[in-house]
Amino acid sequence: ELAWLVLNGSSILFEVCDPLYNLGFARQVVEFFNWAILALESLIITSATRHLPWRMRLYALVCHCYEDMNMHAESQAALERAKSKVATLRAEEEQDPPLPLAVQNIITTAEKDCAIMQFKYKLISGSSSVDSAPAASTVEGVAELLSECIGAEANYPRAIIETLTDFNARHLQAGTEKENLPTQIQALIDYAVECVSSTDPVEDEAAEGGGSPRSQKSSPRSPREGDDEKEAIPDAEGAEPPPPKPSRSQIFLNDTPVTLRVPLAKELYRFKSFEAFKIVLASGLAFFEKKSDDEAEVKFALENDLPPPPSNEKTNLKGVITNRTKYEEPDEDTLKVLRTELDLLQALFDLETYDPSPPKPEDTVEGGDEENAEEEKKSGGNEDVPLSTVELLKTEAPKLTHVELPGMTLPLELFNSFCAVLERIAGMRGTGPILEHRSDLLVDAVMKLYAPYAVALLKKMEESESVNDLPPYVLDCTVRALQVVNSLFTRLDVDDVLLRAEVGLRLSLLLADFTDDPHRSVSVLR
Repeated sequence: ELAWLVLNGSSILFEVCDPLYNLGFARQVVEFFNWAILALESLIITSATRHLPWRMRLYALVCHCYEDMNMHAESQAALERAKSKVATLRAEEEQDPPLPLAVQNIITTAEKDCAIMQFKYKLISGSSSVDSAPAASTVEGVAELLSECIGAEANYPRAIIETLTDFNARHLQAGTEKENLPTQIQALIDYAVECVSSTDPVEDEAAEGGGSPRSQKSSPRSPREGDDEKEAIPDAEGAEPPPPKPSRSQIFLNDTPVTLRVPLAKELYRFKSFEAFKIVLASGLAFFEKKSDDEAEVKFALENDLPPPPSNEKTNLKGVITNRTKYEEPDEDTLKVLRTELDLLQALFDLETYDPSPPKPEDTVEGGDEENAEEEKKSGGNEDVPLSTVELLKTEAPKLTHVELPGMTLPLELFNSFCAVLERIAGMRGTGPILEHRSDLLVDAVMKLYAPYAVALLKKMEESESVNDLPPYVLDCTVRALQVVNSLFTRLDVDDVLLRAEVGLRLSLLLADFTDDPHRSVSVLR
């Protein structure tokens, strides 16, 4: 009768300890997570299938805590305990077949989570001491280990991101050199880059191998001599050619939901794999553009009393949408956070990797991609066909205005785009989802704006004898950058009081001396 107290108590422990874990106090909170798990397992109601997702979340947190403490044997033991509990639960549920679909989905999801964690520990160990793990120091070894532990390729993105993600990493700070990482992690990064950027078409095994065994058994005739030598019958005039086979990159990105594409883009940015990063970034932005177009189409249909557009959701044979056929849709706050992260990464990447040298003439695209693009343009395209790697990276280089600063050349349009993204974040009502959940990312982005760009603009102003000697737009860019930095420093409550005071004083002086806004200057000074 009092099982709800145990369930609510574990939820309260999680709400108190999870922020502390994110701040680096894993050693202090892991004991409370363990006690919550033991309390849930001690009652029949809370140890049932209904509450298995909640217990799996606590199991994963315990494993992550031990990873932060470099106690890999303990994390492996916690995973083995989770696997045994899931296996026991499946055995108990299968005593009364058939399993309901909801129960099957919950247990299967838990087994996938355990398999992903097992892959992570086998890869990190790099030895044969853990279930005779194969050597995963090469891309082929990583692929073999993924096939052994995970099985279905649709779960590969989750396994890759779970292994690469470092919860203590600051993705916008100085990148991590891949050469300083363990050999297994280097091989996993190379495998992820290969999956993202590979344009090779994936051959259909059923088509090449003569179909499935069932179709071979029911074939009306056996193969005859000379069948392979017969010429293919040409298509009739006006018939549509067969669609091109999807590439490995297309399949990998289609299997990766947007909630995993953004973390993958951040990890590729941190490891300086910029070519693969650009592909994942463009894929995520294309997802949000299509989502906004779909929402506009639905809104137009509702306003004009038109039938709603057809849905592209996949269902099972009974027409029911389940967790096995559809990813769980993220809420609006999560989508806002993901979109803001992508905009921030794109603006910062364009600004940091800008090359002021004149662009080289573009090479012709090999493999007839230009002809395919022209044919697709004439036919109007196909919305169901995912964008290829070449199409994702097709962007027109804009003509930029340059300002020569001490030690750098600043493109004003890219600089203003970066400021605009941060201004939109600073203008959110209340705390805003991005301010609440990604404060570390925002602090790093603001510091990237302040140094070196705002500092270089201030040095340029100090070297000039009067305002008339400054290049155009320098004063406006300086004031705009300092306003964004000061606003976000205040919203995020940055601990560096001296830096906040320096930014506030410089901004108040600029507003008082060079702009007609004394009230704003006094407000900043206060």
